[in-house]
Amino acid sequence: MLGGGRLLVLCHCEALSLPHRRLSTRLGRVRIVDVHGQPPSQRALTLRLLFAVLGPFNIVLDLLWIPSDPYKQSLRDKVAHTYVVKASAPPAGPARVVYRNYYMMGMSFVFQEIESLGPSRAS
Repeated sequence: MLGGGRLLVLCHCEALSLPHRRLSTRLGRVRIVDVHGQPPSQRALTLRLLFAVLGPFNIVLDLLWIPSDPYKQSLRDKVAHTYVVKASAPPAGPARVVYRNYYMMGMSFVFQEIESLGPSRAS
C-alpha cells in the first residue's frame, strides 16, 4: 500500500515537471515555475502535492488566503517556493529575493518571495 502511494506521488510530480505538462495546466494555459523561472524540483512539487491531502480545507484556505496576498500566491506555493504563471508569460525583469514573516494561528512562518526592483531601481 505504501509503495503504491509513493508511486502515485512520483507520477504526479513527474507529470508536472515535464515540458508538455498535465492536461489541467495545458487547458488553463499556465505553468508552474520556481524562483528562477525554471521547472520546479521534485521536492517542491511533492510539497505542493502534500496540500492535496488537506482536501476541502485546502479550497477554503485558498479562498481566504489568495485574495489577501499581494502576489496572489497560494499558501502551498509559498511553502514550495513555486509560482503559477501564464504559459506565455515573459520574464518580468530584475527582482530580488526577500523573506517575509507571516503570523497564522499563533505561529510565525517565514516565506521566500520575489520582489520586483521596478524600472527606477533596476540598474
